[in-house]
Amino acid sequence: MIFFFVHVLSILSVLAEAAVTWTATPLNPPAVPLAVRSPYLSAWLQQGSGQALNDVWPSFWTGMTLGWAGLIRVDGTTYTFLGAPGGLQTGVLKAAQKNFTYTSTQSTFILSAGPVDITVNFLSPIEPTDLVKQSLPFSYLAVTVQSTDGNSHHVQVYTDISAEWISGDLSLTAQWNTSIVNGIITHQVQLEDQTIFGEISDRAQYGSAFYSTSNAVTTFQSGQDIIVRNQFVSAGVLSNTQDINFRAINDDWPVFGFVRDFGNISSTPLTHGKISPSSKVGPTLAREMNNENTVVFTIGHVRDPLVEYITIDGIQNRTAYWRTRFDSVVKLIEDFLPSYSTALNAANALDGNISADALRISDDYEAIVELSVRQALGACEWTVGEALNPSDIMGFLKGSNYPKALGHNDGLDEAMPVEVKSVALEALANYCAYPLSRLSTDDFAGTLPNQTNLAIKGTIGIKAMSIIEYMLGNHSAGANYSSIATSYAPQIEAFATTTSPTNGLEHLELNYGNASSWGLSYNLLGDKLLGTNVFGENVFEMHWQMFTAAIATSNVTRDLLITRLRAYLASGVNSVPLSDWYGATDAVVQGFQARPVVGGHLALLVI
Repeated sequence: MIFFFVHVLSILSVLAEAAVTWTATPLNPPAVPLAVRSPYLSAWLQQGSGQALNDVWPSFWTGMTLGWAGLIRVDGTTYTFLGAPGGLQTGVLKAAQKNFTYTSTQSTFILSAGPVDITVNFLSPIEPTDLVKQSLPFSYLAVTVQSTDGNSHHVQVYTDISAEWISGDLSLTAQWNTSIVNGIITHQVQLEDQTIFGEISDRAQYGSAFYSTSNAVTTFQSGQDIIVRNQFVSAGVLSNTQDINFRAINDDWPVFGFVRDFGNISSTPLTHGKISPSSKVGPTLAREMNNENTVVFTIGHVRDPLVEYITIDGIQNRTAYWRTRFDSVVKLIEDFLPSYSTALNAANALDGNISADALRISDDYEAIVELSVRQALGACEWTVGEALNPSDIMGFLKGSNYPKALGHNDGLDEAMPVEVKSVALEALANYCAYPLSRLSTDDFAGTLPNQTNLAIKGTIGIKAMSIIEYMLGNHSAGANYSSIATSYAPQIEAFATTTSPTNGLEHLELNYGNASSWGLSYNLLGDKLLGTNVFGENVFEMHWQMFTAAIATSNVTRDLLITRLRAYLASGVNSVPLSDWYGATDAVVQGFQARPVVGGHLALLVI
């Protein structure tokens, strides 16, 4: 049956990719990460079966529109290249998308505007060795222009963001200002009345959006969307004026624009249209994007404080970890904007390493991993206490009550004592082979006794504790825990194994005695990662999915799972960020989109 599922998804994938008119490497995903750096800086191009960069508006991960427009003027003729701005003067054309490539840190589009090509690079840096940089809630947009016919052409590039970046309620009043400091122009926009730690539709109701670029050969303007954009269409420059009529986000849609005038450009055509799948962006494009024909913008969303956190001593407010290095947003932007070239080089190196490691598994696996990295890290925030002590660092993942991490003193929590390790080790050792009626991560199943996955996790935990005890010189305790774990493993296997009535294959049940159920016992991954070797190979042979692919004893099984997941990504039936809950036969997303759990896709790289 699973081969039928794979076949169906593969057909959907082929049909979707055939409908795309541009070269897509490695594939055309349901949603493209554009600026994904924090729970509230999360901008995507939700493209489904193939919407170009200038077919639809970028959107927040929930689907709410984020006004982000891009126009280019070539010898007086204007083309759109980003977003779907309406109300423009007659004669405005659409640039034609020719190429799309994504890597672990970047999404790059190439569009043709008459005799000029536009390379649009969205870079969301990933800095695993520098948590200050990793904590920066800022992303880059770089636009490079190049003549394709060898002739000289006068080129100006326009971009703007709207006030839609600051709230989940478009009826609320926004206020804004534009400043020029040390050669950098910055638009800042925020709600007039803010609610600290407040959310509406998963959008923060406090903080500010910042849009910045270099002051060199640049004009700016804030005001109504159609007025500011048509000012560019008419004249190729903006008025260097600020709209001071603060109003609701959806009242004449205030936007905040920049124009870079490149003057006359005359160069040989770029080679980036022929990027090979293996080279991706690579050093050649990096050099092309670091020249006089490139303009760089930064987009950010900054809040302070970040998280309200409950401790044994009371509630504390935690701030962004980057504040241990920068004492203001101005200083942060002054460092971040000019660092694009450095960030791009670092990103290319990281992309290359991730790509090389993933390709050791397969091309399909590379496509999955590269789409997962930004999403996994983009839901994380690194914080520091109010004393700004760099050693007081804590990371947070966005949850249902974010950014309030206050626990559940009301008793309305989902109690998962084994999952969250809140159960005492002695109690775990006494009953983990026969778990009490508990919720697990598979909470869709409700509260169940004797859940196979919980029993597996608890047993691996006991074995891990035995190793710790041995390391500490406590040999008696180590031997005791090791004996318990060793005795539990065959019991769990015996109780949880059943034979499928449809194909006669043995599999593990969701919980003991439930012969009609199936369970993805992904907690077995811990046995591989920790090297505890509690469970035998026959147990590992009964599993499916990506964590499960990492523990598959057969490469055929592993590759089947990877191919199936790749087919889901390329099916074209969805238009949301990666989901971990979708139909196995039709690829239709059921929910659970944009979650950091897709970091599990990297499981094959760590065993």
